[in-house]
Amino acid sequence: MSDTTVGNARRTQPWGLWDGFPTVGLDTLVGELLAVAGLTAILLGVAVWNGFPITFYDTGAYVLQGLAEYFVPERAPVYSYFLRYMGGQQSLWLVAGAQCGLIAFV
Repeated sequence: MSDTTVGNARRTQPWGLWDGFPTVGLDTLVGELLAVAGLTAILLGVAVWNGFPITFYDTGAYVLQGLAEYFVPERAPVYSYFLRYMGGQQSLWLVAGAQCGLIAFV
C-alpha cells in the first residue's frame, strides 16, 4: 500500500493507484472547468447512446412553437425560445449540448 500525507494525517491508498496522476482541485478555475466538461460529456453520452438528442412526447410541439413560430396553447413558450436561440434551426444536438452544459454547471 502507498502512504500519502494530507495535512497532519496520513492516508493510505490501495496499491498506489493514484500516485502517478496529477491532481486538480475543484477550488481552481481549471478544475471546475474540467469537472463541468466531464459531466457534460457524461450527460450527453445518454443522448449519443439513444441516437437522438431529445425524445419526449411533447418535443414536436416545442419545436413547432419555437422554430415555426406557431403558438401551441398547452405549452409554455420559454423552452421554445430556448430551442430557437440555442441553435435548434441547425441541429437539436446543439440544444442538447447546451442543456447538458447548464445542468453540469448547476
